[in-house]
Amino acid sequence: ALSLHGAHGVQLVLKQKEQTPMAKVARLLNEMKARVEADGKLEQQSYDKYACWCEETLARKAKDISDETALIEELQTLILKLNAEVASHGTEVKQLEKEIAKNLAEQNEARSIRDGAFEEYDTKKTESEQCIGALEAATKALTGAGAGKFLQTSYNQAQLYSVVAGIRKALEQPVASQKLSSSDVEVVRHFLEHPGDFAGQRAAGVSAAQTANNPFGDYAPQSTQIQGILKGMYDTFASDLEKANAEEADSTKDFQELMATKQTELETLQATLAAQSGDHAKKAKKLAESEELQDATKTQLAADEKFFAVTKEGCQVKSTEWNERSRLRTMELQGINTAVEIFHYHNFAMVQLAAMLRSGGHFDKVIGSIDQMMEVLRKEEQSDIEHRDRCQNAGDKNKNDLVDLEHAIETTTKKIEQFSSDIERLGDEIEVLDASIAKTKGEMKEALELRNQDVANFKQELKDDAAAIELVEKAAVAVKKFYEKNGIPLSLLTKGQDVPEEDDDAEPEYSIDKDKAPETSWSGGGYGGRRSETGGVVSMLGMIKEDLEKEMKTARADDAEDQKLYEEQRATMQESLDASLATKVATEKELAETKAEKADAEEFLAQKSADLAAEKDLKASLFSDCSWVATHFESRSTKRKAEMDGLSEAKSYLAGVEAGDEV
Repeated sequence: ALSLHGAHGVQLVLKQKEQTPMAKVARLLNEMKARVEADGKLEQQSYDKYACWCEETLARKAKDISDETALIEELQTLILKLNAEVASHGTEVKQLEKEIAKNLAEQNEARSIRDGAFEEYDTKKTESEQCIGALEAATKALTGAGAGKFLQTSYNQAQLYSVVAGIRKALEQPVASQKLSSSDVEVVRHFLEHPGDFAGQRAAGVSAAQTANNPFGDYAPQSTQIQGILKGMYDTFASDLEKANAEEADSTKDFQELMATKQTELETLQATLAAQSGDHAKKAKKLAESEELQDATKTQLAADEKFFAVTKEGCQVKSTEWNERSRLRTMELQGINTAVEIFHYHNFAMVQLAAMLRSGGHFDKVIGSIDQMMEVLRKEEQSDIEHRDRCQNAGDKNKNDLVDLEHAIETTTKKIEQFSSDIERLGDEIEVLDASIAKTKGEMKEALELRNQDVANFKQELKDDAAAIELVEKAAVAVKKFYEKNGIPLSLLTKGQDVPEEDDDAEPEYSIDKDKAPETSWSGGGYGGRRSETGGVVSMLGMIKEDLEKEMKTARADDAEDQKLYEEQRATMQESLDASLATKVATEKELAETKAEKADAEEFLAQKSADLAAEKDLKASLFSDCSWVATHFESRSTKRKAEMDGLSEAKSYLAGVEAGDEV
């Protein structure tokens, strides 16, 4: 009877529910669910668009940051290299300017010396030509002196005396005094003072009676002797002029060749200077542009890094907000679904309860079963929630870790590629620097060897000159010793002196009287020596000594100038060598640092690759363990909630029926 009563009560409850407005509520809940889901889809589209922007923007900015970092490092290397090259070009330019200035100074000096030598030659040439003309005219004037008609007219007298001045000038020339013997000089001087004595007859005032009374016959002409002397002087001047012309031609040729060489050298130096100056300007401009670009890149890098950090933080915040909104919306839908399911499963629970009552079970046993079912459902719900939370947290972390690892691997791979390129470039630069250093050291060694050779030659020349001076002094002492010992003054004979001189070639002249002893070419027992010639020799020795001393002085000055130039060149090459060595040290240091950074990056890449593989394995494991959460968690929760609500309501109803309450 109780079972029939319980079944009747359940049917009565179901009938009453059909008559309530809960159907309208269920429809409202379904409509609300549709709107919430539509809103969720719209927000999902908006968030997907935002997330896509975040992903693309962060990837783009990460690439920009990587490129800018690599560019800054590349520019820094380039700046160091350009600084060294600019300094090297500057040193080369200074050295070339010094060499050009020296070349121009040497050309001016050579031109000045050549002008002076030509002026001296031209003066000597003019004087020699004048002397040659005078000697030629004198020789012609003396031709026919033996005919006895030479001074018969005033014209002939004027012609003879007109050449005397030219011959006197010729006699004053050094070449004449060096080539003529003292006896020839005396003959020429006698001719200059008494030219008539060398004609065919005496002055026109000599009477025939005087001539007739001369027991020795007519006056013996001396024109033949003076003509021979003048002819010798003519030949000497002509030969000396010819020699001077040849020397002048050689000097002119040497000067032209020297100037051509210097001009070629100057053009080469100027071309090299122009090239070095151009390179210096280009490198300096490129250095300024590189420094400016590096500063701009650093500024842009700082802005990009700041933007990347802000954007990443914003995207993470937006992701957290979206996850929270999704969670709340899911909970909202769960509530709606639960409410809908309550209406759906409520009738089903009542039907089950009615079946149990029809089977004649007791209320207390049924209530106990309901409690057990409720406990199982609660544990199942808690387990699902914990599983869902664990899957959500692990999935979000896995997703973020995968993004971070992939980004780190991509960035590190690009860095390794850049490091490899930098290592190859730095290796090439070190090879170039090694070649430059070896070349500079070779040039310094060659310059030192040349300088040592020049110094050795200079010392040997000084030694030879000193030995020559010693010999000259000994020779002068030996020459003067005879005159000083005998108290004879050593001086050249002057005009008008009548000092007997020895003439090795002179033959004694015999008079007509064979019984009269011939006259000797000297008289007296005193021997005065060949003072005129000896004085000339001593003077020449003195001039040779002066020339040697001047040569030593000039050699010392030239050696000092060469030493100064060598030290300047060595300082320039040392400065270039130091710059190359400093650049090499910096480049080697940069190469070592780059290799170390590459090794660290490769180690970091290997670690991150292993981490990425582990995260991918974790992702697969999570998919296997958590994929049901997205597809079945909500439906399980909704159905479970409806079932638990139905059981709770049935339990309450049964408890009331058992107490005798009316349904």
